[in-house]
Parts: sequence; structure tokens; C-alpha cells
Amino acid sequence: MNVSSQITSAEIREAMSLNFDPSKLWKLALRSPRLLMGLIIISIMLVAALSHDPVEWSKVRLLVGLLAIYGGLYFIRYRQTATALARAINKVGLTFTIDRQGLTRSQPNGTRTSIPWSAISNWREGTLVFTLGPATNYTVISKAVLGQLQAAELRSLLQAQVRVSMQAGSQFA
Repeated sequence: MNVSSQITSAEIREAMSLNFDPSKLWKLALRSPRLLMGLIIISIMLVAALSHDPVEWSKVRLLVGLLAIYGGLYFIRYRQTATALARAINKVGLTFTIDRQGLTRSQPNGTRTSIPWSAISNWREGTLVFTLGPATNYTVISKAVLGQLQAAELRSLLQAQVRVSMQAGSQFA
């Protein structure tokens, strides 16, 4: 089957969430000094409250509000990243050929890259997309581009050829 790489930002967000590794959350927190500093200050204030020292609740509310604003800005940046990534993928215009031998990526300039099924370590299926490969470097295939029959065909091919499958909402092995 031949499939276009056209994808929406909602599908990219789903692919990103399917491949999110909770163990990387600490790296994210450590790379964000403002978030880390805010969590340390809140922890100190909570320890002071538990040890019966007077706590200035107005400062606690202000700090929690600032952390909420920072979290909202992070969420907005996450959505902008997904939109930019979808535009970049759509601009490249890849097509995928999926068959019994594996996955072949074809670029508009004629370059083809074949990936045998033995090189694909796992796959995940969400409501909008399939992702093939490890969480750090995966290929996204839109179910909207596939259609229902081809999505079922791809699912059965993946179940037969790739050992590890993780459905939406499952935990990482």
C-alpha cells in the first residue's frame, strides 16, 4: 500500500503523547531552572507550614499562580511545536510504501529508504495515528490518510511482523 505523509497538528500531538517517556520528565524539570526553583520554594514553604512557622499565604498564592502561568506558556509552546512539525512534515512530501518486506520512504526527489520489519522495534496505535519505531525516532502514519480498510490491513501486518505493540494508554515496557 502507498501512503502519503500528510499529517495534522492534532495527529502529531497524539504521536508525541503516544511516545512520551515519563522517565524523561526529570530531564525536562532539570532543564527548566524557573520551574525547579519554584518547586523548591513551594517545598520550603510547605515544610515551614508543617513545622508550625508562620506562612505568608499571599506569597504562596502568588508563587502558585506564577507556576500556573509558566505551565500554560509551556502548553502553548508544545502546541506550537506540534503545528510547526506538522507543517515541516507536510512540506517534505514523503510517501510510504508498506508491504510484506517492510516500510519504504520515498522523497519527491526520488531518494528511497527501505526499512525491513526486523529493524522496526515496536509500534503504537492511537485513535488518529500509527507510530512505528522507538520512542526517540518514530515514523507517523495518519489513519485519516489510510482509511478504515487500509488501517486494518496495516494493523494486521504490524501484528504479524513487529513483536512489540503498545496501544494508546498503555505503559512503557
